[in-house]
Amino acid sequence: MRVDRREFLGMVAAAIVIPWRVRDEHPVVESTLGNLRGVEENGLRVFRGIPFAKPPVGGLRFRPPEPPVKWAGIRDATRNAPPAVQPGAAGSEDCLYLNVWAPSGKGPYPVLFWIHGGGNEGGGTAGESGAGFAREEIVVVTVAYRLGAFGFLELGGILAEYKESGDNGIRDLEAALRWVRENIVGFGGEPSQVTIAGQSAGAKDVAALMAAKSARGLFARAIMESGSGQTVHDARSAHEVASLMLREMGTDESRILTAPASEVLAAQRRLDADYPHDFPFRPFVGGAYLPKRPVDLVDGSVPLLIGTNRDESIAFMDPKDASKPIRPREVTNLPFDRIPEMEK
Repeated sequence: MRVDRREFLGMVAAAIVIPWRVRDEHPVVESTLGNLRGVEENGLRVFRGIPFAKPPVGGLRFRPPEPPVKWAGIRDATRNAPPAVQPGAAGSEDCLYLNVWAPSGKGPYPVLFWIHGGGNEGGGTAGESGAGFAREEIVVVTVAYRLGAFGFLELGGILAEYKESGDNGIRDLEAALRWVRENIVGFGGEPSQVTIAGQSAGAKDVAALMAAKSARGLFARAIMESGSGQTVHDARSAHEVASLMLREMGTDESRILTAPASEVLAAQRRLDADYPHDFPFRPFVGGAYLPKRPVDLVDGSVPLLIGTNRDESIAFMDPKDASKPIRPREVTNLPFDRIPEMEK
């Protein structure tokens, strides 16, 4: 077969360009657990569904997160993992995964570690994108964590071996930060320049991480958007929620340990409807992990940017309720010294 000069040059170009495009479209990064294959999106490297802990299923339900298992070969990291179990979504208990958006360069780049909101009962990483920050040369990590009863139900007052299970959602986030510390260099990130940030419940979880002694040194700065450090459970209120939850589950207190996730979620939804306060699933204080409220433990050693998202509460208000009296449930988290302002 005869090949003219133009065809020959075209074949040479293809031999050079095609392998490079394949590497660009499916970048591979080495982690401490194994290799990960991501995807190139508009000049950015994106990796989805990266495990940072063992699936908290079976005997690990209501237990602190455990280190993940290594894998052989190259793991596909091009698709989102299922969200955590939550109302209105096809969630899974196997939910401890994170996503990474990274610039195409080698770095080192600062890292933004984003914690989603949702009342510690909803939300996830699938609808969130770090592309905007990554285009500004910031590595972005979005992380999932156990929600609702699975991550914030304090069972220690009833089932003693599950003491401080009400902090497992925060421990999940700490485990993800440890993954960042060990692996983010491979994505171009600088592990000493991690900023944790969150919105609403995510901001409250930022406060909890700032207060957790074991999480110190895993991040350099923090941002809290529309959240605070005092929305927590003490031993009394945590026991109240656990008792109500177990009552919804039936007469066998240990059933919650093995019941199908759908049954636990159904009991959680009934609890939500009957509980007199908003946000029944909160970090637990009074144990070794969080001995006091985050607002009492945050000491200024980590720079903190704090603020409120404009008009955020509109999403929770029905215009038809504007002329109706304020319901007690709506002010149960309000400090007493603010009540006179509400009465004006």
